[in-house]
Amino acid sequence: MLTTIDHLISLLSSAAIATAVVVLAIIRIPEELRWEPLSRARRFLVATFTILAISGLFKIDSNEPDMLSTVTLCVASYQALLLTQTASVMLTSCKSFHNTLWAFGFISLFTCLLVITKIFAPEVHTYVWYLAAAAYLLQLVIHTVSFRKQVKDTAADLENYYDENVDYHLDPIKKFFYSALGIGILAAIASLVPLHHWGYNAFVIIYTVYYVYVVVAIMNYCIDGDFFLAAAENMNDKASEPKFTFTLPGVPDGAAGEVSTSFAENSYEALEKALNEWVAGRGFTQVDVSTHEVAEHLCVTRQQLAAYFKNVHNTTFRSWRQRLRLEYAQCLIRECSDLQLAHLHEQVGFNDRSNFHNAFRKFAGMTPQEYRDSVK
Repeated sequence: MLTTIDHLISLLSSAAIATAVVVLAIIRIPEELRWEPLSRARRFLVATFTILAISGLFKIDSNEPDMLSTVTLCVASYQALLLTQTASVMLTSCKSFHNTLWAFGFISLFTCLLVITKIFAPEVHTYVWYLAAAAYLLQLVIHTVSFRKQVKDTAADLENYYDENVDYHLDPIKKFFYSALGIGILAAIASLVPLHHWGYNAFVIIYTVYYVYVVVAIMNYCIDGDFFLAAAENMNDKASEPKFTFTLPGVPDGAAGEVSTSFAENSYEALEKALNEWVAGRGFTQVDVSTHEVAEHLCVTRQQLAAYFKNVHNTTFRSWRQRLRLEYAQCLIRECSDLQLAHLHEQVGFNDRSNFHNAFRKFAGMTPQEYRDSVK
């Protein structure tokens, strides 16, 4: 029978996390090979959530701060590792679980030492606990440094693939990780400065809400994650394929490499015609379409498209497409008096309003609203 508010909060937390386990287990993840890392991460999370839900049924008396600190520290170490790995899997790099398994074993070793010394060598337990706490704080630092590097590498890969600003897509993953880091820091505080009653109950409520948020984040990634995975798969395929060569008539075989991304004049004309049709059809307003897909639509390779813009227009496809979008935005503002500026970025091909406003201000020297006022 429940006798205290502590027990009630603990049981409600277990019920909420158990519900999250069920939802997490039945989330449909595509069966393609590129989704396998997320499927594997999902299995880790289901096991972790299950253990957390069960542990909540056995309420540790807050009058035993040493035991409470030890359990909080051990659980937090496992959670930090698995949540960080989940965030990493959402990016285009570092899909290996080898380092995770090594870290998992290291944490398990410290957990066993804490339990053994607590039971059989209490005089040594304090030293082992401080060593474990220092290792946990170091773990948080390593996770943060590693994640920041992965985000930087992923941003470079995606921008190279899509020729677009990808900050909008990376923001949810960064929020996922840094919120997990915040929970980890709270766990460290709860371990280093043992919380009693209301303080620990508040911590339980916070991490319960967070684990529900984790499930929602995984569900959203299953909807939008192909933006990352398609790019990662395509880049891996391109790395393993032989380089494409394009030989012009009358050019010796030995010189083929020098003209592999070049066109004859009649080829330039054909590409210009295809580009004019693409522009007339407002192809530049499509969001999250890679340069590779555009090149395929124009019946050329990405390398040939890049060479065309460099040699003919002395620019890049990304800059050219962005200029088209901004000029179209100006056109819409001039011609549509009832245009809602809040949704203008979507109409011209930007997936993020902030990126659109920054680009428009740099291009036109004023904001969209100021531009509208100037042409009235």
